[in-house]
Amino acid sequence: TVGPSLFLGLALVGCSPGGTASNLVSLIAGADVALSVLLTACSTILASFVTPLLVKILVGGTVRVSGLALCAATAKVVLLPVIIGMTVNARAPGLSQIISRFTPFASVVLVALICGGVVAKNAGTLMESSALASTASTPLLPVIVGSVLLLHTIGFLVGFLVPKYGLKYTEKTSR
Repeated sequence: TVGPSLFLGLALVGCSPGGTASNLVSLIAGADVALSVLLTACSTILASFVTPLLVKILVGGTVRVSGLALCAATAKVVLLPVIIGMTVNARAPGLSQIISRFTPFASVVLVALICGGVVAKNAGTLMESSALASTASTPLLPVIVGSVLLLHTIGFLVGFLVPKYGLKYTEKTSR
């Protein structure tokens, strides 16, 4: 079992929109990237209303979400790269083709650095919590890693299986 703090963290992660990482995963998986960008933008806009509601239902408490800040972050992180890419592709298609060979790898490295930076920034808190929890029967770090992996595995599986087999979409659309 997970403690209340870890459950709250997992609930927030599960209720939060995917962001640009989902678009990157779609690109690498050979999925419909335009659909992924559209769904990411829609889920981010909806998150300003839905996240507090889902957290209240799942956790029993509330979390304030600034709709304006969320939309501004979406514009910077989701829409701005798409607009830049479309502009480069329209004005310099040759350059766009050259760059497009390297952008998936560069994006993976960038996402890994961002995630690593967030983990590094919070490593002290994580280690403190692990030290406090080490007196308990189960170490905290494996529980966190296992919980996050399970959450995302279930999300990816349901996100693929429902459109593919339940709604009969093509494999590319379901990815």
